[in-house]
Amino acid sequence: AGMMRVGTLTRFVSEAVLSGFTAGAGVYIVVNQLSTALGLERAAIAKDLWGWLPSRCAAFDLLRLVRSLDTVSFATMALSALTFATVRGLQRLEPRIGRRLPAPFLAVALVTLIAWAFGLSDPDSLHRIKVVRDIEPLTRTLPDLHLPSFDVPSLRALLQPALAIALMGSVEAIAIGKMLASKAGHRFDASRQLIGEGVCNVGAALVGGFASSGSFSRTAVNYEAGARTRLSCILSGVLTCVIVLAFAPLANHIPLAALAGTLIHIGLKLVDLARLRVIFASTSGDRTVLLVTFTAVLLAEHLENALFAGIAVSIVYALRRAEGFKLRVLRPGADGNLQETAEGTQQSEDIVVLNLQGELFFAAAEELQSELLRMLDGRTRFLVLRVQEAYNLDATSAAAIAHVAARAREQGGRLVLCGVRPGMYGTLERAGLIARLGEDAVFRAEGELLASTRHALAFAQQLACKSPA
Repeated sequence: AGMMRVGTLTRFVSEAVLSGFTAGAGVYIVVNQLSTALGLERAAIAKDLWGWLPSRCAAFDLLRLVRSLDTVSFATMALSALTFATVRGLQRLEPRIGRRLPAPFLAVALVTLIAWAFGLSDPDSLHRIKVVRDIEPLTRTLPDLHLPSFDVPSLRALLQPALAIALMGSVEAIAIGKMLASKAGHRFDASRQLIGEGVCNVGAALVGGFASSGSFSRTAVNYEAGARTRLSCILSGVLTCVIVLAFAPLANHIPLAALAGTLIHIGLKLVDLARLRVIFASTSGDRTVLLVTFTAVLLAEHLENALFAGIAVSIVYALRRAEGFKLRVLRPGADGNLQETAEGTQQSEDIVVLNLQGELFFAAAEELQSELLRMLDGRTRFLVLRVQEAYNLDATSAAAIAHVAARAREQGGRLVLCGVRPGMYGTLERAGLIARLGEDAVFRAEGELLASTRHALAFAQQLACKSPA
């Protein structure tokens, strides 16, 4: 996908979608880590909401946690709170000392020492907390390299789920990349991101690893720690190998509460309230897209569906804006030059000059035809239509213009086009509109402003004199 430049499609993802998705993902991370931060056992979390079994999503997961607060571990909660406060405190200290601090790392190390010193991870501890080894003990070993087996039945069985995983991973990684690039002021190339992700997954397959993608939590931790270039990812991988080989037994003592406290801090940092206020106050379309995307993240079982929902709504608004065009009447001013006015035409005018601005694709055709025919309902017989500021004419709009031209001829008048650019002229010619209008009624764009329009107006005046109403 990356080599096919599929990543260029990300330009259709608006800022409102990204901001809503990022803020929603921040809340999602917080909710996802609350059970660990509160020391709630998975078996103790309510499965239903007053007899109803809703789908798994951030909003309903939060309600399930609220129903299970009677089993909170206060020791675990205290360590999570201490980690959170330490990270925030160290980051506030940075401006005073004039340098960046690895706040998450220092906070986790401090809380790990406290938990070890008080024996909170001991099996017989009265206030026992969960640590890394309770999930899977880390050992000083690295996976062996081996080639995966390829056979037709396996490929057929894995193709569909592999495509689904690739789609989910690509969408999430691109959203994260665009968000981070916007914050850091970097240029983001989604196609290169997809190529890198593909190479990464090929490497993971050689050591029996899971399919991988970008991660909001890990990416945000990396950025918060001061990462500025892609080299930080390489160093992170190298350091992970060093920790596994040299400090695996010590890493087993890290409390899960400390990791949860760090991730809650990261999740809250992803909710950029200042940016959200700016987008919310901009336009009704941006406001709707932002709210839909943010709400969808909290209600969707899979995050990529929330992103698709936001993109769909933003595309609908984009199409609504694109279908809009403007028709302005051009009238001679006191100095004899044509001047644009937004006022309606006077029905007593035999010749009306119009300036058409905007997109002329199929969605605008019906309204354009209706507006032009309305101009011909009175005493107007000749329409001079300037199209130099109109774009993307298609066959549907060309047919609408042809219909208006036929109506004008029926009334003893003509439709005259002016300001026709070379590209539009080719489209009109291929659509057969030049022949239907008459080549003498099509005036190409000229270098001098409104020169083509003045020539077209003079042509219409000559025709009006020859065939008076």
